[in-house]
Amino acid sequence: MLLHQTVLAQNNTFRRDYGYIQFYKEGKWESPTSGDNTVVFNANQNSDIIIYTANGEKKTLRGISDAKKDTNKHGVSFQYRLMLDEEGHELQMFFLDDGDTILAYNFDSEKHLIMIGVTH
Repeated sequence: MLLHQTVLAQNNTFRRDYGYIQFYKEGKWESPTSGDNTVVFNANQNSDIIIYTANGEKKTLRGISDAKKDTNKHGVSFQYRLMLDEEGHELQMFFLDDGDTILAYNFDSEKHLIMIGVTH
């Protein structure tokens, strides 16, 4: 996954297809959307992320910081950056370097979470 790590840092546009996506709103997880969910990374000069769900929804997360790299206590490498969702909530977006899972959450509230996982 070194290529995945390098691409995020260089702001090149690329896409990943995921088997499911799930959103957490109003204190509960919505039903997962299974199927062909596509995420376009670094979609423009702001390094926005565009999420196309299998049920036809489109969500844009605006990049508001540079990507940074880190490793957790279990040795899992990841990248993270701040994003702004369509409702104006600031999210911390985590990209696990295995490329299979993305997690975004709001530090101020547990009302706005996104879990995307398992690439095709």
